[in-house]
Parts: sequence; structure tokens; C-alpha cells
Amino acid sequence: MVTPMKRNLLALLLAVVVLALAVPMAQAKLVAKIDRDQISPDETFNLTLGRDSGSAFSSVDLQPLEKDFSVLGRSQSSSTQFVNGSVTSAFNLILSLAPKHSGVLTIPPLTVGGDSSEPLTVKVFTQPQPKTRADTSAIFLESEVDTHSVVVQEQVLLTLRIYVAVQAQLAEPELPQLVDALVEKLTDARYHKVVNGRSYEVFERKFAIIPQKSGVLEIPPLRVRATVPSRSLQPDDVFGGFFGARQKEVNLASNPDRITVREKAAGYPAGAVWLPTTKLTVAVDWSRDPKDLKVGDSATVTISLAAQGLLAAQLPPVVYPDTEGVKIYQGKGELQNVPKGDGVTGLRKESIAVIPTRPGSMVLSEIRIPWWNKNTHVVEYATIPAQHLLAKGSAVAPPPSSGAPMPEPTAPAAASGTETMPAVSTAAASRFPLLVAAVSGKEREAYRALAGACQGNNAGLARKTFWAWAKVFRAGEMMLTTSDLDRVFPGSGLVPLLEEIDRKLYGNIAAVWQGQELLAAVAAIRKAGNKADTCNSPLPPLYR
Repeated sequence: MVTPMKRNLLALLLAVVVLALAVPMAQAKLVAKIDRDQISPDETFNLTLGRDSGSAFSSVDLQPLEKDFSVLGRSQSSSTQFVNGSVTSAFNLILSLAPKHSGVLTIPPLTVGGDSSEPLTVKVFTQPQPKTRADTSAIFLESEVDTHSVVVQEQVLLTLRIYVAVQAQLAEPELPQLVDALVEKLTDARYHKVVNGRSYEVFERKFAIIPQKSGVLEIPPLRVRATVPSRSLQPDDVFGGFFGARQKEVNLASNPDRITVREKAAGYPAGAVWLPTTKLTVAVDWSRDPKDLKVGDSATVTISLAAQGLLAAQLPPVVYPDTEGVKIYQGKGELQNVPKGDGVTGLRKESIAVIPTRPGSMVLSEIRIPWWNKNTHVVEYATIPAQHLLAKGSAVAPPPSSGAPMPEPTAPAAASGTETMPAVSTAAASRFPLLVAAVSGKEREAYRALAGACQGNNAGLARKTFWAWAKVFRAGEMMLTTSDLDRVFPGSGLVPLLEEIDRKLYGNIAAVWQGQELLAAVAAIRKAGNKADTCNSPLPPLYR
């Protein structure tokens, strides 16, 4: 007898089978990538072929590889996801390759089921790269830098390699502890290498070092702890195999090194941020056509900087100068470091709100960012071209003066009761009472300024004091434009209230702006934040 439960289970299984059979019909894509692009002739590297759909790698023609490479091993992996009624599968074929000769070798396109990969290149050095330490023991390490002379704040690549010929447990290598230098962890690699006729598995880690001071930078020995069977280090121990393996901890250390750090170039533009790099690029993107704007409407320009060999914190903010007929609101820059095998790439993204206050044509000035090309030793410039703006609409009067004294604010109806403050955890309050008091004091001061502007119906001052209060009340949150308010204060209704202020300030609106609604909304947020803190607190309140 087939029960309803069995029928439902059979139907579900049938649906999964149908969807799984439909996957091969989707267009598969074959992607090739390598874990290292520079190797010695006695080293190996991994080539991974990936497919985002289709079936497993049942048969792959590897003959195109045989001209320049030996295939030492292969393995497969797969993953399947069932999301929202659809099945997606991914398959990887991992090939361990060894070069047959030196030079710049090309990994040709490989074809699987009608899909072909893109060609790749790998550089094989003529001779094995010299090591800082020659050793025939079962486990040892070495380190090296890519250069011994740089200018201040120029990147130095430090490579740590651990050679292991036995089964071992390795402790996580720590970041180098350097004085007057920044250190960023980069990529890891794992491969095989033959040293003095013995095969080793090599664990490689790279670091980017950014010297912050001219002079001599001392790089101390890098240390790693490892646990290995003691008989592996003592081949003449005839009893080790009989009585079982004894464990031994080994402390490994590399050789120290020194880097000469020169001062920045004398001919670099005075007052400019020093940027020694091989390449600095800039990209500009507008949220809307800058030549089709309306008076009072906001357009966001996103400016992205990317520098090879520099940390994101080294990149300067991009600021447009004051422009007649345009209000410019600078957001907080977003920083990101992207680690790669050849160093770190620093990214900085600026979001700037641009609001025309009159109709007609306006021009945002050209911006030139100097940088030092460390290869050619000359100053170059990344340029943001001048941008022409064209706005339609009617001219607006300047916002009301914010210099007039404001009356002492009184608490609105929505904020009646005890004075509230931003939510702060009880644990933090117990550990940092002075910090909590300082934060709450700044928030109260910012709120009083906002309340005074709202009660005086001063739109310009209310906009300024609102953002000052919001950044204190939600410290750490990224708020660049009014659209971020829905994320930081969901359900608060702040966005239309702030847009109303912008229309008043920069649009053709003659009516007097009323600040009661904005003040009530902010008071409700403060009250809700205080309640949430009270409910989440594991301790009773100090006062009842």
C-alpha cells in the first residue's frame, strides 16, 4: 500500500531527478587557473579545470600538455547545490604538473565536451632559485626578499618557505614583527620540489612589507614550530619502528635580512601624498547622466583608485573643489586590500553626492593625483577629467542662514520622559564607563543641536545637525547618502524627511519648512534604542 507520505517522497525524488537531468542542458563553462605563475625547473604547480555545470570529467585529452609539461597526478572534486527549486553543480579537475624545460611556457586551451579553456602562461627559471639555507634534513625553512633597496613606503615582498619530507604538524607562521613598517599577509601556495635528490613538499607564504621610515629596516628571523616523528630525524634509530613513533618538536628559524630604505624623491610635488607604485589607475562612474540633471536633484559620482604595491590606507581621498552652482557632499571612503602573489593592491572608493543649485552649465574641475613610478623613477599623474554638468529647472534662493541663535530646545512629545542615549551593551559599559559617558554626552549634545534647528524650522541647519547626530548615534555605520538611512534606521521614515529638506534647500519650494516631523522621528529612534538596550541588559537598571 502506498501511503500519502510515500507518494510525497516519490514526487520529491522525481523532481530532483528531473532537475538534475536538466543541468547538463545548461551551457557549461570551462575555466582554467594555476596556483603559481613563476616556478623553478625542479618545482611543480597545480592546474585546475573547473565547470559550473554539466557532468564530471570522465575523459579529458591532456595531449596538448605533453609538449612542455609532465602530468604527475590528477584528482577531482564536485559540489551540488539545491536552491529555490534549481540544481547547480560544479566540477573541478586538479592536475599536478612539472615543467620539461625553462622559459615562458604556454598552457594551451584544453577541451572538454565542446568547451575550451583560455590559454595560460607560466615562467620557468633557467636555474633553480637560490635558497637562503641549504639543508638535507627532513624539515627546514628559508626566507627571501625580492629587493634589498627601496624608497620609503615602497613594497617589499617577503617569501617564507617550509620544506617538509616527512609527516609533520606545522604551527601557523606569525606575521613578522617589524619596527617602522606595515606588514600585510598575502597568498599561500603548496607544491613539490627536489633538493639534493630528496623530494620535499613545500608550504609557501608571502608577505608585503611597507617601510614607513628611511634608514635600515631589520627583518628578524621568521620562526615556525613543527612536530615530527623523532625517528624521521634519526634514520639510524632501529627501534623507532618497533616501539612506535616518538614525537619531537622542532623549532625552525630563517636567516635575518636587512633592507635599505631611501628617502622619497626630492622632485616630488610638495604637499602631495607620496605614492611609490608601479601603476595607479582611476575610474569614475556616475549614477545618472551628469548632463541631464535637475536643480535640487542629487547625483552620485563614484571614484575608484587602485594602486599596485600600496595599502588602501596609503591612498588619499579624492575631493572636488568648491564649485559655483553645485553643492558637494563628500562621503566616507571605502578601503580594501587585495592580496595577490606579486603583492598587495590597495583599493579606495569614494562616493560623492553632487546637487546642482541653479540651472545651466557648470564644470567640476579636473583632478590630478601624482604618483612615483618606481620602475622609471619619474613622477606621473592619474587624472580625473573635468566634468561638465547641465541642469534644468529654476534657480533657488540660498538656504536660510545658520548663524542666527537658536532657542533652547524643549523635549517634543515623542521624546517625553527620561533622556535617552544610543544603545550600549552592559558589558561594554562595565569595562569602559568613561567611554560610555563620553559617547552619551556627545550624542545628547548633537541631539540638542538638531532639536534647536528643527524647532526653529531651519532646514539648512537641521540637515547639517542631523548627519552629525546620526554619525554619533550609530558610530561605525557607513552612511554616505540618504539611501543608507533605510539600512541603518529601518522603518524610521527618515529618507522622505531628508529628501524634503533637500527639495526645500535646492529646489523651487517657497513654503516654510517645518521641522516637527523630523524631530519626532529622531526622538522615536532614540527611545527605541534605549528600550532595546534595557531589554537586552542582563543587569537591573541603576535607577528605578
